[in-house]
Amino acid sequence: SLANSLCTSAGPELSRNHLVEANANFFQSGVHESNSSNMIDQRGTSLVPVKPIKSSAAAQRERTGKLKMSDLAKHFHLPINAAAKELSICPTVLKKICRRNGMRRWPHRKIKSIGRIIATLEQTIAEGAGEGDEGILMEINMLKNERAQLCTGLLGD
Repeated sequence: SLANSLCTSAGPELSRNHLVEANANFFQSGVHESNSSNMIDQRGTSLVPVKPIKSSAAAQRERTGKLKMSDLAKHFHLPINAAAKELSICPTVLKKICRRNGMRRWPHRKIKSIGRIIATLEQTIAEGAGEGDEGILMEINMLKNERAQLCTGLLGD
């Protein structure tokens, strides 16, 4: 049958003559249509055309077209390579999506940096004698707000 002759052949090395011969055999093999979606030859072998497999790049484009910033924001706590791996896309595509949405850089390092500053300020308050604690608390709240905005994808930098 056509399916067997094409499957046992050497893929891209098929000659034009072989394809013509296989096509001729297909029409002479007594193929009949049992319904609109299945074609079956005399032996009961299905000859339904197989949908071509998408390349990984095409599949990636299709997946990334559906991604939103809220989907990406769930991964901001990770380095860009780890986030890309979890999303099953390459880091370059992840960067392009971010830029398309107004985010110039992946925020992982900035979020991590703000967390360290907050921890240092909180430690200063814990060790301090109470002088200037109000200013430090205001600074901590501002940093927490900035981190929250970065984590939700609202800030571009």
